[in-house]
Formats: sequence, structure tokens, C-alpha cells
Amino acid sequence: MSADEALLAVLDVVEEDSDTGQPSTTTSAAARLGVDQPRASKLIARAVDQGLLHRAADQHDGRRSLLMLTPAGRDYLDAVHRHRRQAFARAMQGWSREQRETFAELLTDFVRRLEQLPARPEPAPGGPRRRSAGTVRSTAPRG
Repeated sequence: MSADEALLAVLDVVEEDSDTGQPSTTTSAAARLGVDQPRASKLIARAVDQGLLHRAADQHDGRRSLLMLTPAGRDYLDAVHRHRRQAFARAMQGWSREQRETFAELLTDFVRRLEQLPARPEPAPGGPRRRSAGTVRSTAPRG
């Protein structure tokens, strides 16, 4: 994921939290993005530096900050969403109403299922496999 895509993902998470009335924090953003807290903190700091997000002290828990879109952040997301809608419309040009509805249902189901999967791969049973000290890994192409 590029830096711009990661930044956009952070803004999307904050927007979704706002739309559903959920508080948005670094911890919640990290969990939703499937990244560790230091990575989420860096992305959030970048968005704050660019004037796209605002941090405010949580009145109920002074140890955490709440994240909110700034007007510039909202404008940026609106422009991105508008561009996406236009791209989708162009990509589906010539599709019948039934085809668009079927695609929307399938895509919605796909995204729902994808979101239920773990963000990171499950560890291998018994932990990671280690090579013995004298083992040499071949660099010859497999054929």
C-alpha cells in the first residue's frame, strides 16, 4: 500500500467512525487498518500535519485523543469518493441494471467476508520453522 493509499485508509476509518457515532482513536484506527499502533500513529501524525485530521483530548479519558476530520479532510475525502463513483460508472458503462445490482450484491458480500478475515496470517502450528545452523538455502531456480 502506498503512503497516499495508507493516508486515505486512515481518513476513511475516521469518517466511518464519525458516521456511525463511534469514537475514533489511534488504537481503534490501528485495529481497523490491521497495523500496529506505531504505524497508525505515524499515519495519523501525517494527516494532522497536512491539516486533514484534528486531534482533541477525550473528555472522558484524558490519556487518549479523539480523531476528527477537518473541513479540508472532509473535502479531500469527498473529492476521492466522487472520483471513485465516476470511475465505477465508467467501468460499468453498458451494464444492464440487473448486472449492476448483481455486481453490487456480490461485491458487498465479498467485502463483508474479507473484513471477517484476520488482518495478518495465522502463525504456523508450533511456531516459525528454523533452519539448523549448518543448513544452506539453495538459490538455484526451481523448475
